[in-house]
Amino acid sequence: MFNSLDRLYSTISIDLTAEKLDLRKKALNDFKGKINKDEIVALVSFYYGVETQTTSIDRLISCICSQDTSFSEKSREELILLIGALLYHICRHNDTYNSFVELLIAINSKIRTPVGAVYYQDNILAAYNSDRKKIRNQKFSNLFNEVTSLDEYLDSLIQGEKCDYQKLKEAWEDTKELLRQDTEDITDVLYEDSQILWWYNSKWNTLDNKPLMETDSIGHCIYLGREVASFVRKFPGPYSIEGIISQVVSSCNGRKSKAKLPEVLKGFDEKSKQEIIQKYNLKPLEKLLPLHTAITLQYNTQTEEEWYPKFKRELKISKEFELSLSNYSYIMYLEELAIACFTTSE
Repeated sequence: MFNSLDRLYSTISIDLTAEKLDLRKKALNDFKGKINKDEIVALVSFYYGVETQTTSIDRLISCICSQDTSFSEKSREELILLIGALLYHICRHNDTYNSFVELLIAINSKIRTPVGAVYYQDNILAAYNSDRKKIRNQKFSNLFNEVTSLDEYLDSLIQGEKCDYQKLKEAWEDTKELLRQDTEDITDVLYEDSQILWWYNSKWNTLDNKPLMETDSIGHCIYLGREVASFVRKFPGPYSIEGIISQVVSSCNGRKSKAKLPEVLKGFDEKSKQEIIQKYNLKPLEKLLPLHTAITLQYNTQTEEEWYPKFKRELKISKEFELSLSNYSYIMYLEELAIACFTTSE
């Protein structure tokens, strides 16, 4: 585990002995054993240089110092490297939080660069794409193996072996549970595909009940991201959704190029803003969800001169926030999924 650390330490000019490197890995293993979703938010925030609660970072530092008292918490470069390794490990080995980490990284990679250890951002994004592909490529091998095992046992009974009724009952119950799980997975995938297919082909503005070709693209792009996110049941979402979103946004009337954030929010409908304000009470997440944060700030202040500088300051965004309309839509889609992961994970 954490094998990539061996060579990545050279990129931050820290020369650790093999023994100390093993102690770092042991500390990361100790920390990840009790990790929770709030700590993941803190780790991602720290990774991107966003202000965050210190208790989670302090616990990580405490785990490292308990293994090696010579570790200095002032070594920010090393801490960022270890956090990157930890986040990537969660993507690969933690079925509870892997999608949550992938979605947060997918969102923030669109608007900012990690403080360090960019290697891990690239690998988490690769894991995000891989996990999306797996949703529709799974072979349901567990069910096949269980049915095969049950079938072999039934054959042995036919050939005259004495029946162990308890064993038979347990095998049947295991098979039923796997069948239930696989049926649920298949149903969820079919639901997503059918809903997104209808959404893509209809090119219809369900908010105002009119064709998208008669709908202003700037005002509607964020709504479209929210709408398609509502169809997703399997995290981290379907592969190639970016292309679908881009095609649907392009069906709208008006500009197709980049737009500044204040302009996009001016056109966003008030009802949707109110729904987001009422739904969005997840304080720990706010600085990692740029569009939800911007909508909240804009809704609670009177002028662009008030909320926009505050937005850029709090999210550590130095340049103009300007994206293509399809990117606004895609980021809103990702943010809605990240909130769903946050609220449904333990």
